[in-house]
Amino acid sequence: MRWIEMVLIISLISFSGCATLKTSEPGNDNDIIVQEIAKRKQQYSNDKEAIRAEISYTENLIKKIQGFNQQLQNGKRVNMATAKQGMAKLTREIKILQQLHQYYQQRSNIVELTVWKAKIAELEQAKYDLETQIAKLK
Repeated sequence: MRWIEMVLIISLISFSGCATLKTSEPGNDNDIIVQEIAKRKQQYSNDKEAIRAEISYTENLIKKIQGFNQQLQNGKRVNMATAKQGMAKLTREIKILQQLHQYYQQRSNIVELTVWKAKIAELEQAKYDLETQIAKLK
């Protein structure tokens, strides 16, 4: 599977369609992040539902990133320009997850917040592993 196919798969796994992974137009990353955070906050009826959905989303994203990293380790080719664009979008997604986590942490004391924080850290590690693997392919 080529990198662009993986980016498309990643973009399809979110519940409502992750704007950060789908948005390809140049612009201010902060504007995109703010818009996506606002969109996600509005789509849930309560904090507990939001946190559980975001945990699930983060878990799915981790699995996809780890799967793609495994494919790279098995010798799949990568277009470096596409890889850089995908990594930038993944970085943006991690920022969104971190800011959403901080928002819900200030609003509630739901136990799942600890689980979500660990999942975000796991996603950051998967991103680092992927960056390392891509760097080896240069």
